[in-house]
Amino acid sequence: MALLKKCASLAVLVIFMLSIVPLALAEEAATEETTSEDTSATDVEETDVEDKEVDKEKDAQPRKVREAQKKIANARNRIAGAQQEVKRDMKEVQERLREVREKYQEVRAAHRENKDKLLEMNRVVKACKGDDSEDCEAKRKELRAGVIRHLSKTTDVIERSLERLTERVETSEVLTDEERSDALARLDNLTADLTATREKVDGLTKNSTVEEIRTVIKEVKETWKEIRKEERRIVALLAHAKLGEVVEKHEGLVQSMQARIDNLAKQGADTTELETIKAEFETLLAKIREDYNTAKEEWQAAEDKKAALDAWKDVQQNVRDGMKEARELLRDFTRKFVELKQGLAEEKKDAKEAEEEEDEEESENETSDSENETEENETEENESDSEENTTSEE
Repeated sequence: MALLKKCASLAVLVIFMLSIVPLALAEEAATEETTSEDTSATDVEETDVEDKEVDKEKDAQPRKVREAQKKIANARNRIAGAQQEVKRDMKEVQERLREVREKYQEVRAAHRENKDKLLEMNRVVKACKGDDSEDCEAKRKELRAGVIRHLSKTTDVIERSLERLTERVETSEVLTDEERSDALARLDNLTADLTATREKVDGLTKNSTVEEIRTVIKEVKETWKEIRKEERRIVALLAHAKLGEVVEKHEGLVQSMQARIDNLAKQGADTTELETIKAEFETLLAKIREDYNTAKEEWQAAEDKKAALDAWKDVQQNVRDGMKEARELLRDFTRKFVELKQGLAEEKKDAKEAEEEEDEEESENETSDSENETEENETEENESDSEENTTSEE
């Protein structure tokens, strides 16, 4: 746009000059003055346009910087927002887990209290053995009512236990999607079984027969047994996944170790010892990974999960011992890395000091040479003056 304005101004000026050519022949002096003024005006206009373009370019630079800074600020705000959101989510998860644990503890405490009362009632009823009096019959009915309450409290404990297991699976960060989905499906089936069992418990009354109560008690025990079995399985699954995550993190450290070795090698350091430690670390990790995979395969293929769990605990201890040894190797590697890095820093410092000393010596030598040269020049000048004086006297 500025260029178009400039061209238009020049075109107008040319047309104006052509229109006054005849007058210029008659009024040469006036025309020269007018032309000079017009040219000066044009120069000023061109200069103004160029200045504006330069100003625009100057203004564009800070604007680009401001835009870049704004983008960086927006990105930081988004990251900060995401971090805050993660913190809120983690806080909510922790709060949910805390509430589930508290409910479980409350129900567990009520269950124990009711159990103590039931044992006392059972002791009283035993004293009525062979006694068919109304008092003893009332105590027997009260005992049956106590048993029913205890069964109800037991199903509460089982329900809270299932909720706690479900919460742990849903909030786990180490399970795969498939593992989480399978575990939740099994827990859903157990929840359905528990619901059916609870309905039978709720259907009991103090007038229910002993046989009816015993049948429901047996079913509650079977349900509780299956849930405890699943609980052990899920706990082992979480332990598997957590340990696997730790193994993977340690395997990722190998790349970090190699990067540090390469960095020191480029600077001329002797990395032989670091490479030896890294090789030992890799060998140990391979053994840990092998133990972990073997235990996991045996666990998945085992029919008796209780026996597999016991075997897994032994292997898990071996893996943990290996991890402990791996941490010691990491400490050795870090210690040696810091030592070599400090050694390089000292070498650079010594080299710099030596270079500075050499520069000082060269400077002193140059100064000395300059002084000697000056003295020689003065001596030559004196000798020359002496010769001139001698010649003059002759």
